[in-house]
Amino acid sequence: MWQACPSASHSSAWSCRCCFRRGRSSSGAPAPSRGASSAPPAACAASRARWKGCARRWYARSRRWRRSRKTSRRRAPRRRAPPAPSASCSRLRTRCASSSRRRACTRSRREASWVTSSASCGLPKLIAESPAMQPVLRLMERVGPSEANVLILGEHGTGKEVVARWLHASSLRAERPMVAVNLGGIPDGLFESELFGHVKGSFTGAVGERKGYFEQADRGTIFLDEIGELRPPHQSKLLRVLQEKSFYRVGATRSTAVDVRVVAASNRDLERGITAGWFREDLYFRLKGLVLRLPPLRERRQDVAPLAARFLEEAAAEAGRRVGLSEAALLALEGHDWPGNVRELSNCLRQAVALSERAVLGPEDLRLSPAGDPRAADATGDGSVLDSLRAHGFDMQATARALGWDRSTVTQRLKGLGFRALVEADGDRRKAALALADDPALGRAVELKLSEYHEHLLRAVEGFDSADAAVAACRRRFKNLPERHFRSLEFLVRQHFERRPPPSGT
Repeated sequence: MWQACPSASHSSAWSCRCCFRRGRSSSGAPAPSRGASSAPPAACAASRARWKGCARRWYARSRRWRRSRKTSRRRAPRRRAPPAPSASCSRLRTRCASSSRRRACTRSRREASWVTSSASCGLPKLIAESPAMQPVLRLMERVGPSEANVLILGEHGTGKEVVARWLHASSLRAERPMVAVNLGGIPDGLFESELFGHVKGSFTGAVGERKGYFEQADRGTIFLDEIGELRPPHQSKLLRVLQEKSFYRVGATRSTAVDVRVVAASNRDLERGITAGWFREDLYFRLKGLVLRLPPLRERRQDVAPLAARFLEEAAAEAGRRVGLSEAALLALEGHDWPGNVRELSNCLRQAVALSERAVLGPEDLRLSPAGDPRAADATGDGSVLDSLRAHGFDMQATARALGWDRSTVTQRLKGLGFRALVEADGDRRKAALALADDPALGRAVELKLSEYHEHLLRAVEGFDSADAAVAACRRRFKNLPERHFRSLEFLVRQHFERRPPPSGT
């Protein structure tokens, strides 16, 4: 702090560092060089006080800085060792270690509390207490945290998207988005734009850039629902994205890399599709990291009661009142086959709560039809269906009410009968309509319906170069048609391609 001036000519041989830095000593002479120091003179009292003030302020600032560093630094919580088990717990654990019954009870209790554990971890709630769902749950626990692609197979309404969201929430990508895509609802001309995006000006109407579904799901999960509805050209494009992990936006010249986990779902038998030729084998094995097969609700009747309780609680909360379920109504729910699976059960209870004013719902409020299963309806012969249509003047609503079916089932039956009649009449709609109506007064109305069905079929096969591709597309489009009528549909499609004139220039 203090420095002595070695020159004896100075009146004061001492100066503080403040004066030394300014180039003057405390007496006004030029500052001397550094030398030995002893006690400072009184002449530098002002400089000493000034330096002490600077030092005090610097120390206060450094102290505040150290204090802020201490508070901002977060220390990791100290891990405490678990308490030592008591003697009774140790004896119990020793006894149960060699007991297979104890292990089985523990597993079943863990699986029965699946809903509670999922809710506590922030996962989507899954109600699965039936034995048919336990292998599926064990597979989900294993594959959830992994990065493997998953293929979920099951009928309509079995909860494939709920399972997909559970897999995403239990993975390391849970903080990133999950994008659900219904491939069956994307028009053919917009497939690439919807999945991969486009740049500005790439086509008419592209007024700006747009991210596709794959880019929106980057570092997350993309759920491809109805994967079995993809046409073969789109299957090859999707396969390339899964292999290369990159794609080109529509109109772009540079590829875009993505890191996504793919979870696909389908209600169709894709292995049979490989044999039939409407699904690519390499795409199937690319998606088949792990296959989860969800059983239909008719095979897991133990889950009907807890599912009904949950859906009833949600519907009652939306209606703003308390609603219960009688024992007879619960037995009716458990005895129903539920062709629409969990989705049909949910819609049934929501409809019952909305239409009934009772506090306790009975079987009559559920409006369950014993003939509501399409498989049961399909067991009825075509002759009886045609007789009922003729008796009601081909009124779809009246016929469906008389048969106990829904209108769409009757429409599909008449469509199949119409295709068969067109084949027998060699494409003559008037003749086929008279054969179906068996009454000239109804011939015109039936002819209009047949013309509508036939024109719809012909529009569906436009744009295909081969009859085989058109037949495969019609099988997907007319999937609700009874299986025995597909032969007539295929005959009409091939007949159309044989009679179609060749393109000009060939």
